[in-house]
Amino acid sequence: MNINEKFYRKKSPEAIALEATIAHYFLFYHKDLDYVVKHNETQTAFDLEFEAVALLKMYEIDRDQKMKSYVS
Repeated sequence: MNINEKFYRKKSPEAIALEATIAHYFLFYHKDLDYVVKHNETQTAFDLEFEAVALLKMYEIDRDQKMKSYVS
């Protein structure tokens, strides 16, 4: 049987406080479900936009490298 030592190791007070703070943030920061849904949709839109910009930039870099290889 393989036991994960990290799981059963005693946690420091700082780690316990951090976990409690994170749990408190997620439980009490968002007051209603509508805000959470709207925030999620907005975040998804931002993520898609950033991904599109990154792909375009990668395409431009690849295109510039191919042009340089043709010229030289």
